[in-house]
Amino acid sequence: MSSENLIHGKFYPLYFDIFSGTITFVRVVMTKVMSRKTKIYYYDELIKKELLEGFFNFIKVQINIKHRTPALNPELRDIDLKIRKYPEYKKELKFKCLSHGDLFADKLMAFQDRAAFKDLYDLGMMRKIMTDHDINICKQKIRLIRGDKTIIRDVVEKIELALKDQVYLDHIYSLPREVRPLIRDRMFYTELIDVLEGF
Repeated sequence: MSSENLIHGKFYPLYFDIFSGTITFVRVVMTKVMSRKTKIYYYDELIKKELLEGFFNFIKVQINIKHRTPALNPELRDIDLKIRKYPEYKKELKFKCLSHGDLFADKLMAFQDRAAFKDLYDLGMMRKIMTDHDINICKQKIRLIRGDKTIIRDVVEKIELALKDQVYLDHIYSLPREVRPLIRDRMFYTELIDVLEGF
């Protein structure tokens, strides 16, 4: 029922993004709920296109190979996993994570490069939890990687264009109903633009 190359737990390379310098993998994991057969195309050694199909879930993992300083302000955080309800997994799990400032900078650079709706949505949501400290980390990281502030002007222009684009309107209807009013509200974007123009 599955392709011969399906190995649970294995990382399969999907693609390399030349702009952000990240390789995106999927890690195939077993699922208790076998609702439907899944099909993924991946690139073996990032060259040969291969088909992977079977009953599985997957987790996307991105690894940055371009920037020497992917995190200016890493944070050690507890991760609450569903598996911790089982006795053998009841232990402290801490992972080094990107700070909000690092993530915001990465999202700005991603949006400048590909102008994807998901990046705009993430930027708008992140703006709600950003502190002054996060914004300072974001500024430092952008200066370090991109060298100047032209990215901010470019991102603001792309946000304004996205609001007029039919593709953006189409994405609204793919969102959960409770989220749609927030995304339709221009304040969601104008407040984001205000933060960026303060850079």
